[in-house]
Amino acid sequence: MFWFCTVIDVHKPIVEHFGRYPYHNVALGRVSSSEEERWLRETGGWGNASPEVAERIRGDVEGGRWRPFGEEYEFGKGSE
Repeated sequence: MFWFCTVIDVHKPIVEHFGRYPYHNVALGRVSSSEEERWLRETGGWGNASPEVAERIRGDVEGGRWRPFGEEYEFGKGSE
């Protein structure tokens, strides 16, 4: 329970400061503010998706589908 609470404590200041998670901006197609961009640089882009992954996430969200990440998963063989 202690570690669960520490995770909550880590996220709370980020959301309180920015009103959202800046590292989700790329994947959600949002434009980062200059302050968010600076924060992402200072944290080494922690949690930020690559442009390729971000495009895949956006396409899935807009298409109303869910699919797991992973190199080995093939569509049409189970759960799309």
